[in-house]
Amino acid sequence: MLEIPTPGVFALSARLVASAGAVVVCGLLIILWFYRRRDFIARWAAAWAVAGVALFVVSRADVAGGLTWWELAGANAAAGACVLFLSGLRRYLGGSGWRLEALTVASLVVLASASAALSRGPMLPFAAAFLAMAAVLAACAWQAGGIAYRRRFVGAGVMAGAFGLVTLTNAATAVAMLMRPIGTGQSRALLVLNGAACLMVAFGQHLFVFEDMLLELRESNHELLATKAELSFAAITDALTGLYNRRFFDEVTSHHLEHHRRFHLPLSLVYVDVDRFKAVNDTKGHAVGDRVLRHVADYVRRRTREADYVFRVGGDEFVVLMSCAPAEAERRARELQHGFHATLVEADLPGSLGLSVGIADVTVDAHDFTHAMAMADERMYEDKRHRTAAFLGE
Repeated sequence: MLEIPTPGVFALSARLVASAGAVVVCGLLIILWFYRRRDFIARWAAAWAVAGVALFVVSRADVAGGLTWWELAGANAAAGACVLFLSGLRRYLGGSGWRLEALTVASLVVLASASAALSRGPMLPFAAAFLAMAAVLAACAWQAGGIAYRRRFVGAGVMAGAFGLVTLTNAATAVAMLMRPIGTGQSRALLVLNGAACLMVAFGQHLFVFEDMLLELRESNHELLATKAELSFAAITDALTGLYNRRFFDEVTSHHLEHHRRFHLPLSLVYVDVDRFKAVNDTKGHAVGDRVLRHVADYVRRRTREADYVFRVGGDEFVVLMSCAPAEAERRARELQHGFHATLVEADLPGSLGLSVGIADVTVDAHDFTHAMAMADERMYEDKRHRTAAFLGE
């Protein structure tokens, strides 16, 4: 009779499975690092690699029937992984480098060596390693909690909770080792808790990386919008005076003309030119000439309403678009003229300067501002001739 061979029983260590899981998490973080190139991700990947090695070493102790020095080496390697987790969080917060981390690792090695040398029982070195891990993990929980509070990162909050849970299990393990031997049931319960917490840490880290990426994208988007707004503003304003330029004049006039025709709103143009600007610019220099133009721009802008538009349309020529009837525009334009001379002394500018103005009404049937601009320009030059003759005493 043919006998069918029965398969043998294959015993698989839980710590070996956890080691493989740590390696998988390390690989996923390495992939994220290639995409993001952030130092804290590399340190977390290194932490999982070290954790995988530590769990593999401890699994060898399980197979060999409990080799004390294998287990101690694995516990200290796990403490090193905790230091790397803390290093990644500190690096994200702008930590300077590896000095604190190197000092912490050296302290753990000294602590483990001293505990092993002075130990009167087999549990003291292990308890020291677990207490060291608990201290480092508590620092990890504190750092992650701070990031969660400041940045509102869900991933950081998940990590803070997971690190806090592992802190408690490691501290409880250390205390139990010093007081009495840990039973099989307790060991399995602690293993399950640590495994669940490690899964939470891995999930929190990946979520943290994506949240950090989204934050960077939002900040970049805000910067792009701000740059776009600056470019748009620069495209419609005069660089010297900060007033609207001729390009924006063409855009605004079409919009106001539509409202003017539809609602029969009064609309007037005031053309302003600086008297004897060329003479001042030629004799005093361009720096003084620029000061004059900026002073005129500020003066006109301060003396007009928020609803009015002030444009620089030429070298020393300005246009004010006023939502009022021609009579009101005439009155306000003359106030601009008469009040200008008093501001020159305070601004330390030549007293020979002045303003010539021309006012034109924009008719309801107007299709553009060509006629109104021509009329305002003509009346401004007529006003300039009278003012020049009066200045020369003719």
